[in-house]
Amino acid sequence: MSSQNALDERQPKFYVGYHDTDRNDPLTSEDLDQALDCNYNMLTTFITNHHFHTKINALVSDHMSGNTVPKVPPLTDLDTHLEPNSITVSVVAFTSPWIDVCSPDPLTAGLSKQILVMEIAFAAFCGFEQIVIQGPRLSHYDPFRGKDVVTNNVVQFARAVQECLTIGLRLQVTILLPFSDDPLVKTDDLDVLMTRESFLEPDLDPKEHSADFLGTWETWNTIRATCKYHSRLSVALVMPPHLPTTYIQSRWFSEPLKALFFDGNSFTTNIKGYPSLQSSAQSFLKDIMRLKVAPWIMLVDVGDTPGPNSHGETQYADGYLHEDALMPGKSDAISSQESESDSIDELAHLNYIRHLEQTQDTRSDIERYGAGYQDYLQTPLQPLTDNLESMTYEVFEKDPVKYDLYEQAIRKALRDWADQEKPRSGPHGKIVVVVAGAGRGPLVSRALRASKTENVPIDMWAIEKNPNAFVLLQRRNRQEWKQVRLEQTDMRSWKGPWRTEFSPTPAEAFNRAATPPEIAPTQVYYPIDILVSELLGSFGDNELSPECLDGILHLLAQPHGISIPRSYTAWVTPIAGPRLHADISQRGLYDPSAAETPAVVWLHQIDYLSRQTVYKDAKSPQQQALTSDQDSRTTNPQDTLLYSGSSSSMPPPNVLCAWEFTHKPPSPSDPIQHTPAQGDQNTHNSRFAKLNFRIRHRGVCHGLGGYFESVLYPGVELSTNPNTIGNKSAHMISWFPIFFPLKEPLYVPSTSALDVSFWRQTDGRKVWYEWMVESWGWNLMRAAKEVSGQDEAKRGISKADRRMVKLGMTELHSSIKNACLM
Repeated sequence: MSSQNALDERQPKFYVGYHDTDRNDPLTSEDLDQALDCNYNMLTTFITNHHFHTKINALVSDHMSGNTVPKVPPLTDLDTHLEPNSITVSVVAFTSPWIDVCSPDPLTAGLSKQILVMEIAFAAFCGFEQIVIQGPRLSHYDPFRGKDVVTNNVVQFARAVQECLTIGLRLQVTILLPFSDDPLVKTDDLDVLMTRESFLEPDLDPKEHSADFLGTWETWNTIRATCKYHSRLSVALVMPPHLPTTYIQSRWFSEPLKALFFDGNSFTTNIKGYPSLQSSAQSFLKDIMRLKVAPWIMLVDVGDTPGPNSHGETQYADGYLHEDALMPGKSDAISSQESESDSIDELAHLNYIRHLEQTQDTRSDIERYGAGYQDYLQTPLQPLTDNLESMTYEVFEKDPVKYDLYEQAIRKALRDWADQEKPRSGPHGKIVVVVAGAGRGPLVSRALRASKTENVPIDMWAIEKNPNAFVLLQRRNRQEWKQVRLEQTDMRSWKGPWRTEFSPTPAEAFNRAATPPEIAPTQVYYPIDILVSELLGSFGDNELSPECLDGILHLLAQPHGISIPRSYTAWVTPIAGPRLHADISQRGLYDPSAAETPAVVWLHQIDYLSRQTVYKDAKSPQQQALTSDQDSRTTNPQDTLLYSGSSSSMPPPNVLCAWEFTHKPPSPSDPIQHTPAQGDQNTHNSRFAKLNFRIRHRGVCHGLGGYFESVLYPGVELSTNPNTIGNKSAHMISWFPIFFPLKEPLYVPSTSALDVSFWRQTDGRKVWYEWMVESWGWNLMRAAKEVSGQDEAKRGISKADRRMVKLGMTELHSSIKNACLM
């Protein structure tokens, strides 16, 4: 493979199709071959043709005066050009755009529902696997009033889609929607079936409604919720020339996007008439094409149609742009659809898209490493009950960042120990360093290197319970280290470092007896100066690091013994992750506990529901984080909250700390820190937290993202918290976040709050988590009483009016069925 090909494999691939909205001719293999020769990857076709449309219009006209919905006659060979053949795998089928299942007119809606089901069934029969359905119409043109009238029958459309998903077991159904909803923007005239005036409500005028940029997402959410997050249902978006604000983009990023449609209005033109995309659209495309399952790109009615209508020789879009195409855009950029330039070749738009593909940033090492792990749910490890395989150790050891930080922490600890002249517990004045849970030995190597670098001698011990990994430790010690003391045991039952002494000593024995006595060697135990472990899980404590260290911390030298890590904290934030929820729902078909099992996952295609905010009365981020739950219930967020970032950039997610574990030498006077041998129920390691999150924009909570931060040694920290990982442990790949799912998604309105209650539970034999989410909104009595220019006293608003009311809650989730065994 050439270096160029190797480079290409590191770049995201674009799959580009062409959609001709006026196509009425049969699609042939020759048409497809010509499109492939142009560097398209796919074409589209409508399931039925103009002949069928004309027949349905006549049927509607015949029944305009009645109230009954006639039955649509079966398809004939004159109604469709489709047939089963080999090209269906490279062709996307479209249902008729003129049907209107959402119509308030029962005649139009009834006929449209029949046609939709009929077309889906025929496409499935012909072997098509990809079907695109035009999304529901949220407004209908009233020819008598000469304007659009808002309607809302999305549930009726959703019910029809649910039925379509039962027709073909292989059909992938995609709903085509605009990127955002603005009632003041007139929809294209698709010559839809007429809706009779008597069924249009005259008071629903779009101009009386403000723009709702989440309206389209709300429509999609209704459809997919009705269809129970069906694994074969996805969404496609029509890209506008100017993308809405970033929170809308972030929301769509988290959804199962099948395709992005670019029509003539999506592009602007530069001063030479060449097409281009606004920078915001380019940024969105750059991000979303790096997903594990990236959407297609569909060009709509731009350039000449690949197929029988093409003229001249076949061109090829190689992504190389003429110098005129790279010139800056017009200050008053117009859509490429309005451009009158005749000098631009027919593949200019495709060539531009291919140019964007070729100029994408190459995938980073982390992206290539984690490509297969994006949003892939994994069961957390059970390190105390299971012996890990060598491959698992190898994956962890590929992360140089973590081990560099551990080595840095050990070096600082040794340097400080020597500088502060602390007593050394080892023989010959050495500092005793123990790696507990040594695995295949990476931390042992780092500790020895730190000792050599700092020129501080150490007495090195390695403890490992896995008998298979212990064999490798023995080999490495014999061939490489040559100075490490090895113990194959559970750290919780280990008695500590030891040296051999003889009692009585030979000299004493000969002085006491005329004949040589038997001299028995004895083991003398001594304390640990520095204890090093890598027992942290994705939530910090979820792999029982506290329980493991409880059994060995009593061996630390008092009072100056050190544990690396010194402490760690667990962090939580609510997230929208529809793909994760759909995956868990599928697993729930054969695993009833799937929705209550925390999963390790590289959270990628998600949306953070709560973003950081700035309180007018807060002096620091710490004060902001400490704002009480009571305060958040009695103050209107619209009055006190501002984004920490501008409208053009997303504020960072609001990730809150749930609890902390700290490890130090236990004091005899401290009743909390002691060994499990004393017979408690591990209650000192239980935890509870109640966290309050502000929700600025409405959405759906599918679960909780979990992270951790750890202080290895003062000045050396690592983190998976998205807000601090860049500063503390950038590019670290050892830990993915943990996801705590919700059985049923919880809808949260705008300007609301979520309460998250979290427990770490234990009974002395196992550890598990429990969690519950509550949604709160503002009492609408306040809005009804507000009068412009009046203060609260004059408005008569009571304290109760300012408080929040509960809107909904989840059930109590518990992972006890998949608890981590001690």
